[in-house]
Amino acid sequence: MKRKRLLKNIFFRVFVPGFLLLNGVAFMHAWRFTHFPSSDTIRTARPEDLHIGQKIWILLTGISNPKSVNESPVLPVDTIWIDSRGEQMEAWWIHADSAHGIVLLFPGYAGRKSDLQAEAQAFHSLGYHCFMLDFPGQGGSSGHQTSVGFHESEDVRAAVSFVRDQHPDQELILFGFSMGAAAILKALHEAPLPVKAAIIGAPFGSLLTTVRNRFDLIGIPAFPCAELLVFWGGVQHSFWGFAHQPIQYASHIHTPILVMHGAKDERARLVQVEKIFDAIPGKKKLVIFDQLAHQSYYRAEPDKWLEAVKTFLDSR
Repeated sequence: MKRKRLLKNIFFRVFVPGFLLLNGVAFMHAWRFTHFPSSDTIRTARPEDLHIGQKIWILLTGISNPKSVNESPVLPVDTIWIDSRGEQMEAWWIHADSAHGIVLLFPGYAGRKSDLQAEAQAFHSLGYHCFMLDFPGQGGSSGHQTSVGFHESEDVRAAVSFVRDQHPDQELILFGFSMGAAAILKALHEAPLPVKAAIIGAPFGSLLTTVRNRFDLIGIPAFPCAELLVFWGGVQHSFWGFAHQPIQYASHIHTPILVMHGAKDERARLVQVEKIFDAIPGKKKLVIFDQLAHQSYYRAEPDKWLEAVKTFLDSR
């Protein structure tokens, strides 16, 4: 009887409060990971740049990612807005003379369209119009939250529909980095899009793996925190987080696709990208940048990037 009472006390006084506390911390982490405060908030440094005290504090409180603000455009742009999911998305048109087509560019998690200006300039130099978009919660778009590529696939489809309506005679190319790449894969998986090809960089294999990778960068065991964060993040944004798997989306894609990746990327690891590439049943090409991490491949190795992109587009 005493043993039974002891186990009951341990359960209600230790296990239950600990379980509730752990879930409360995970809920807060998921909220701060997917909700962006005002742009004047101090941004948390990269996980690999934090010292042990900062890592412990982040573990208890979550990260701080202020809403991104675009840098000024380098090339002349026309600014427009598109409706999607009840939000207003800001986009930049960059026009080219005698264009071969239109490249739609989609940035990564907590990014902004101006992050892709170097790539837009490269596409422009190759003779393409560029359509650069801020997802809701980014840059000039309305909103303050993200679903890390899940609902953003609807924004990709909205952008394609808008551009197709405006220029029905132009061929469309999709370009996305990291979360933008995941959103493209999901959009192509959901239904065929009227696009000629897609070019993606640094896609993550699944939401769970990319969250685990971030815990690894901090040096903290991922289990069960990563699983709880994915669960509560999905609940907060009305989807099942464990089903957000670009690896699975890839198996239904028949649009010609160029996949690029940095071999030293610790956020979206090469083994996951290779699985995505292997799963794609249609025409495809994989280009690895051996010395690069989660960064702009064009800025670091412009000649290799240009050769890969031009060869791929010409072959289409």
